[in-house]
Amino acid sequence: LIAPLEIESYGRSKFSRQLGMSLFHKLQVWAINHSATTVRFTQLSCDMLDEYFLNEVHAKYHVIPIPIDIPKHIDPKPSCTPLRFLSVGRLTTSKNASLLMTSLSLLTDYEWELDIVGDGPERKNLEDMANTLGIAPRINFLGRVPDVSDSYKKANLFLFSSKLDNSPLVLLESMSHGVP
Repeated sequence: LIAPLEIESYGRSKFSRQLGMSLFHKLQVWAINHSATTVRFTQLSCDMLDEYFLNEVHAKYHVIPIPIDIPKHIDPKPSCTPLRFLSVGRLTTSKNASLLMTSLSLLTDYEWELDIVGDGPERKNLEDMANTLGIAPRINFLGRVPDVSDSYKKANLFLFSSKLDNSPLVLLESMSHGVP
């Protein structure tokens, strides 16, 4: 949202942070002031940009609301055993489902199951990996499903491991179903 603040969070040396923050501050001000419009998903993010940059930017905003209704209140889910994890997405190397399975294989002393909704070219490799790791009975490869609502309703925790996506709709879907 605010490039200099992102750079500040990277934990580099003080000099590197200050240089990066200054450079990205100037770049973001230039980009906002020279663009026909700045697209944001909430009015709050527009207000945050205006507040951070004060009178430096003269943005023309276009707010595209997120396509998921986020409820104001969700009843807590009852505790259950086994704990149900959920992953939703196309089964490709960039979605990194292998990281989920490798991580969960370290938790065999606990009762859990992982539902994987989605299909793709990595499915066979992931099924083989589950067998190799000894966790195949705990992994449910559900494939493509027309409505993922039931999967979210059953889940206690949504797991997201993509190497490339930073804020995809599945995170919003998870929030809309009250699944952390």
